[in-house]
Formats: sequence, C-alpha cells, structure tokens
Amino acid sequence: MRKISDVLNRKRLASCMVYNSKIRRSGGLISLLLDATIREPDMDVLQSQLWMQIASTILIAFTFLVYVFQLRAVRSASTAQNILAVHTFLQQPDVREARRILYTTLVGKPINFWTDEEKRVASLVYGTYDLAGMLIKSGFLPKAFFVNNFGENIIKSYNVLEPFLREFPANATGTKCGDHMKWLRDEALRYGITSNI
Repeated sequence: MRKISDVLNRKRLASCMVYNSKIRRSGGLISLLLDATIREPDMDVLQSQLWMQIASTILIAFTFLVYVFQLRAVRSASTAQNILAVHTFLQQPDVREARRILYTTLVGKPINFWTDEEKRVASLVYGTYDLAGMLIKSGFLPKAFFVNNFGENIIKSYNVLEPFLREFPANATGTKCGDHMKWLRDEALRYGITSNI
C-alpha cells in the first residue's frame, strides 16, 4: 500500500512542478491577468453592452407592468367571488325567512316578549349583517356596492334588532355584538339610504 501512495504523491508533485514552470516562463500568473485586463475595450463592445442594458431595463419594466395588470385582474376576480359568496349567503332561504319574521313579527314587539325561536331568528339576521360589515371593514367587499344593494334591509334590520343587541355585553376587546352591523347601518345612512321601519 505504501508503494502505491508514494507513486501517486510523486505524480502529483511532478504535475505541480510542470504547472509552476509554465507560470514562471510566462512572467507569472499576475502578469497574465494584468495583460488580459490592461487592454482597452473596443467602442463597439461598449455600445452593444449599453444597448443590451437599455433593452433589458425596458424588458424588466414591461414584465413589471404585466405583473401589475395580472395582480389587478386577480384582485377583481377575488372581489367578485367574495360578493357572490356573501350575496348567496344572504339569499339563503333560512336567512330570507329570518328577515321576513323580523320585519313582520318582531317590529314593535317588546324584547321581553320575544320567544326563544324569535331570538334565534334575530341572532341569524344580525350575524349575517355583522359578518358582512366585518368583511367590508377588512377590505374583502366593496362598501359602496354592498350598501347600495342591501342598505335599506340593513337599516330596517338594525332598527328592529337594536334593543336585542343592547342586551349583549362587550367582549374582551370591547367589541359588542352587532358593532359591525351598526357601522354598516351608519354607512348606509351616510349614503342617504332610508328605511320605513
């Protein structure tokens, strides 16, 4: 084993010596590098590099614009999906029935005479509008669209539910049940929407 390793080490040493002698004959490695860098670049090369940098800058700017347009398209598609989801949620049969009971049975009825079923109906109505208010405040739904299409129902519902909502205490963050619905009602009033209830 020692003989084989000695032979390999001698071959490595010999190849290093040959390489070092080539560097010495050419004036050293540093002189080789200096010769390569001292030459002045050709003017045509500089102009072509400049044009390539300009073209790449324009290409990067164009790519950025494409990404901006794609981002806008994704956001508008997302907004449309959110509107459709909330609209579908508000038009579910049980939610519509709950609003009907709210507008016909609970209008003017003192809160202490509400049955458990009527309180469940009231919770369903305020919960749907409270969730919508939360989504609008968070930026997932456009306020103007929602208020213009559901503003009258929001105002009517809040007017009926106000005594019911006052019974709930605030949570640890200070938010009370129906705060988002109240905000939504206030926004509808700001838009000039009115209700007959």
